[in-house]
Amino acid sequence: MEEVDSLLSLRRNLKAAAQLAQAAANRFKDL
Repeated sequence: MEEVDSLLSLRRNLKAAAQLAQAAANRFKDL
């Protein structure tokens, strides 16, 4: 089950990183 937990946390981190990248892209687009 530890592998499943690590995969879930990895997906969560990837989703958070994607949101940060999207926010950064929007900010640069406004410049």
